[in-house]
Amino acid sequence: MNKKKIISIVISLVILIVFFISYGIYISVKEKNNNINKDIKEESSENDKNNDEENKLYETSLSTLKEQILLDNDAKSDKFIDFNYNSEGCSEFDYGQDKCLNFDENQVTNGLYYTADETLDLYGEDGKRIYYFRGDVDNNWVSFADYKWRIVRTTKDNGVKILYSGDGKSKENVFIAENVIFNKVPEYKYELYHDGYTYNSDLNGYYGKQADSSIKKVIDAWFYGNKTFDQECDGKDCDFTNNSSKLSDYQSYLSQTAIYCQDRSAIDIKYNSNSEYALWVNYNRGSRPTFACPEKNASRYTVDSSGGNGYLDNSIALLTIDEVNYSGIILKRKKTSSAYMFDNISNQALMWWTMSPFGGYRTTMYHLSILTVHGSGTSSSSISNRNSVRPVVSLKSCVTVVSGNGSFESPYEVSDSKC
Repeated sequence: MNKKKIISIVISLVILIVFFISYGIYISVKEKNNNINKDIKEESSENDKNNDEENKLYETSLSTLKEQILLDNDAKSDKFIDFNYNSEGCSEFDYGQDKCLNFDENQVTNGLYYTADETLDLYGEDGKRIYYFRGDVDNNWVSFADYKWRIVRTTKDNGVKILYSGDGKSKENVFIAENVIFNKVPEYKYELYHDGYTYNSDLNGYYGKQADSSIKKVIDAWFYGNKTFDQECDGKDCDFTNNSSKLSDYQSYLSQTAIYCQDRSAIDIKYNSNSEYALWVNYNRGSRPTFACPEKNASRYTVDSSGGNGYLDNSIALLTIDEVNYSGIILKRKKTSSAYMFDNISNQALMWWTMSPFGGYRTTMYHLSILTVHGSGTSSSSISNRNSVRPVVSLKSCVTVVSGNGSFESPYEVSDSKC
């Protein structure tokens, strides 16, 4: 075998060896890459699974708004509160006084309270314990539907009632409208039911087909982002068509069973030489307010008729005078500057409507009145007077908190993901 042939064979063997070595390396690298990709896919799948589980855990661990309120506050029984005193400890016997002449430090009441267990039959809502904020508090803010609200109280079905408190840009503008009448003065003086949030003038009673009061028309127009056409707002329409948000887009948050009470049960009709018609409901009932709402005379305004009159189109209305009193505002024109319902109103002289009727006389409709709130406490106003409007809504028990600590700067942000 000559030298050239040997060299050729050696070169061929070297090439063959190099080929097999290269192929072996290729196969090894490919198998390694496949294993790596498999590990990546398995790890990704496991991560996705873990993320799904974490998301589910997050969803299930979200506190409802009521639960969060109880977690963030040390709730106290109201057993020892004397509601003849405001939350600053000043007595109603300081009537008309600018200074607190009858001070009781034991009646300085700020924070979260609940209806005492031994009083639930009289003062709870259908016998259920109610939690409510009272006095100088600043951790009851909620952001809902792009507006700011103050938590007033819980409801019997574990929901939460909240009070409109502006668009969130400042603490000052807390009314949806000003200069709004409660209702038009009836044409005939014997139509005494026009102080109702709704009324039936044909039957002159509380039942049957209902007509909306002027103030209900305004509130419903705001709810839908519409405008009214009945001249309720200081001789012109209330136009809410340019609102940045409308509550009608958030119906899934709102309780259909919540009660908005207009207590019309304590009716006392007296006929004397002046043909007086007197309606004394909550205002002169006594020193202690109540969350109880009677069924008499269709006093329980609801959307769902199973627990009330079913006269509401939407779960929105006004506060009762009792809810105002529970918040730390004393009745009969007692100044309470620190109560949370007052702390973000720039013009304390403005009156705003409640749901609670006050009284009337057959001789004149001027005294067909509704109780109101203003910077010096509470008062009453003829249904034809023009006052401001501050609605309340009731959130469902399933509404959860996703962020926030209840302050103005970081309000509770809520979700309906569990509803």
